[in-house]
Amino acid sequence: MKKLYFSIFIAIVPFFVAQAQVGNDFADKEVLVASTKQVNQFFRRFNLEEDWQGNRLRKDDPLYRNNELRKKTIAQLFDMSNNGISNDIKRQFIEDVTSPTSSNYLTFWEGEWFAEAHCKFMYNGKVEDAILYMKLEEENKGIKWVISDIYFEPFFEIFDKDPNIRKKYLHPMSHELDFMNLKKNLKEREEQDLADNSYKPHYLTVFFYELKKGNLKFLYTTQTFYHFFQVDNWYFKLEEFNRSTYNSGWLIADLLKISQSEKNLLLKNIYHD
Repeated sequence: MKKLYFSIFIAIVPFFVAQAQVGNDFADKEVLVASTKQVNQFFRRFNLEEDWQGNRLRKDDPLYRNNELRKKTIAQLFDMSNNGISNDIKRQFIEDVTSPTSSNYLTFWEGEWFAEAHCKFMYNGKVEDAILYMKLEEENKGIKWVISDIYFEPFFEIFDKDPNIRKKYLHPMSHELDFMNLKKNLKEREEQDLADNSYKPHYLTVFFYELKKGNLKFLYTTQTFYHFFQVDNWYFKLEEFNRSTYNSGWLIADLLKISQSEKNLLLKNIYHD
């Protein structure tokens, strides 16, 4: 009798293990499908041009860009672990973008949004962090990503002005000396003092120059964010979250209601200007 029970146990255990495995696989698949895996997919789900099973919606589908359903869809596109975004500000944002009179849909090919790519570079034998700012630009009949700006601390240190150093200048009668005093002034620190008042270092030019000289070499990208200003009076940041939950992938990580003046200050902060 003991042998019979043992045989039944041996026969049943693999069945339950297999069932558990199937259940886990199904749950994993559901999580994978629910995850907003691509930035393009975020656009489609925000606009409700794709359902949560990953199916594209046809324009003649009654669910396509349905604003009532979008309210629920957009609510799921926030990073739920972020307590810094209040439910009230989320509600205001969702009401604004789904308003029957002025619905807002995100557009990939146009509109105010750009990327912030955090990268590692080898600079003069040392690994350094850099931020590349990327935007979309039209070319012929196509479109491409281009580098629009850079934040690289070693470059800023080179051009940083020490407020304790007296600003140098060329005497107004320098022309009578054939500007011979340039020899002295261009050998000292803060040479940029000799430029006109509108001068501003163009770090992107320095960046490409150092790449061409071989002093700077790209290693890899560590993280990327996307900044959106496409919705009037609103800003949000898109960030990728890799985790085994339904609330994963590309999600809204920051949300602010802003005026035009606040927008300008925010852009300065993002660009480290």
